Amino acid sequence: MGQDEKPSSASLELVFSVLRKHEEALDKVARRLEDIADAMSMMKRREGGPSVRREGLVIEGVDDWKEFKEKGALAYQVLYEIGTAFTVKALLSDGRLLKYIEPFVKPDTSLYKVEEPREEGKDSGERTLKLKCGLGYSLRRTGSKSSDDEHVEGILIAVDAQKAKEWLGGQLDVDEVKIFSGTVVI
Repeated sequence: MGQDEKPSSASLELVFSVLRKHEEALDKVARRLEDIADAMSMMKRREGGPSVRREGLVIEGVDDWKEFKEKGALAYQVLYEIGTAFTVKALLSDGRLLKYIEPFVKPDTSLYKVEEPREEGKDSGERTLKLKCGLGYSLRRTGSKSSDDEHVEGILIAVDAQKAKEWLGGQLDVDEVKIFSGTVVI
């Protein structure tokens, strides 16, 4: 292409499409890294101090759900995330942010102990599992073939987001309008 030639709209659309897909892939990787960092910080927190101060906000990691419920009762706002772990953050009126993390899949979970995918239209017969905190969820195996004829298997974590929100409202005695799916960025 010469200096005076302009790229066609089709070329630009292709470039933007590739960039959007790349951005989506990077977002997924970033979320996974955040989950891993959160899990690692919870492990380190057991060894170190129980809280961290950031820009006037005290972030307190709580490992025990019963303790989290007591401290987080009547929170000003509650945020939850469903990823490789169930993460709940409760913002309290005194400026503290409580954080509870519980992984859905334990490191020793065997892929072959997880349910096989069911045929479409048939009763899934899924069994509901519960986290230590009491939230119900299910695990299913997933599989797909790549373009290189590689077979990839994974685990799908199924949680009803509305039921999770209702459950959190009951657990923390917080009105559902104060409960959001999302995260706090400081």
